Amino acid sequence: MFTKQNNNVLVENINILELVKKIETPAYIYSKRKIIENVKTLKSGLKKVDSVICFSVKANSNLNLLKVLVSEGLGMDIVSGGELRKALLAGCNSKKIVFSGVGKSPVDIEYAIHEDILLFNVESESELFVINEISKKLGKITSIAVRVNPDVSPNTHPYISTGLKENKFGISINDSLNLHKKIKNFKNIRVIGVDFHIGSQITEVKPYIDSLVKIENYIEELRKYDIKLEFLDIGGGFGLMDNSDSFNLGVMLNEIANKLKSFNLKIIVEPGRSIIGNTSFLISKVLYIKKNESKNFAICDAGMNDLLRPALYKSYHEIVNLSNFQSSDKNLNVFDIVGPVCESSDCFFPKKTIDLSENDYIAIMNTGAYGYSMASNYNSRPKPGEILIDDSKCIVIRKKESIDDLMKNEITQELL
Repeated sequence: MFTKQNNNVLVENINILELVKKIETPAYIYSKRKIIENVKTLKSGLKKVDSVICFSVKANSNLNLLKVLVSEGLGMDIVSGGELRKALLAGCNSKKIVFSGVGKSPVDIEYAIHEDILLFNVESESELFVINEISKKLGKITSIAVRVNPDVSPNTHPYISTGLKENKFGISINDSLNLHKKIKNFKNIRVIGVDFHIGSQITEVKPYIDSLVKIENYIEELRKYDIKLEFLDIGGGFGLMDNSDSFNLGVMLNEIANKLKSFNLKIIVEPGRSIIGNTSFLISKVLYIKKNESKNFAICDAGMNDLLRPALYKSYHEIVNLSNFQSSDKNLNVFDIVGPVCESSDCFFPKKTIDLSENDYIAIMNTGAYGYSMASNYNSRPKPGEILIDDSKCIVIRKKESIDDLMKNEITQELL
């Protein structure tokens, strides 16, 4: 993402060290050019099949970023009424919106039916009943896909595995076949698709191919019930694009597309991390260097409330010293790079070999997905701002919260 030019560190045509003089850290910085580049990679990898790319809004729901993706022709994969509202405000066609998630509330279901979205990915018989009842009340016929759990391991972290039988998501293939026998009794439901999603940050093609083999057999069974499908939603979970030889997203998508051609269905994909993850970094200032008997600590002004993933499941994020970019090996030390939050797990990178000094600015890389969207006000810390770089322009797309913002919704109101 970075280039060096005359001792300046650039993102697109913006000098980052000049930028930090004008903003308060920590802050999320995004590259519009990189976002568009990632979208093109996805489109190219899926060009062999008729597909609609629905960005997973939970990965990053900033309205300005959603507008960029809509302008590139993307739809939206949502999991709440709030995400639906944002998708519509971003200009997304409701017929390019799919509603996923295991716990859709009746209020959100009614909102989505009213807005005439493409389909619901249904996760249980109980949910199907609620959708049918609300559709009947509104005088609508609602399109659905049944989310099937293929019981395939994605070979990823257990916290982001979603396609195994012990996971809370989806319906087993056997139970799903039984459910389809009952669906004919739901007069306000129309089955138009099958959906599966096996996990996140997947960098191997095999779990997708294994799942598609099972889904292909499942669809053959459905045809016995005269169920005519239009869509196959294969979820997302594609890993981050990087420069390693071991993983190439375009190649992986091409292999998946080769398998998908035989289905003769329109394909829905729900990528999040692979579109937005590597388009951003969290910039933070080193406040203190602290040494004890066994360790060196670099204490930053960003904390686990700003970026939770390393504390939650030890996710890897490379860290770059922007103040001493491409430094020599002379002053290297081993640091635990940590935040100020009162938790021992508030650590971005343990045992990082790096040249660091107090007041240096660091970039915590690949934070575009599940970065700000998982941020909190823990320790009563204001959430960071967000900035989009577009060639030679820097656009504030979310103001950094103030301390006063933390109290604005705290009231005293008697209910009983």
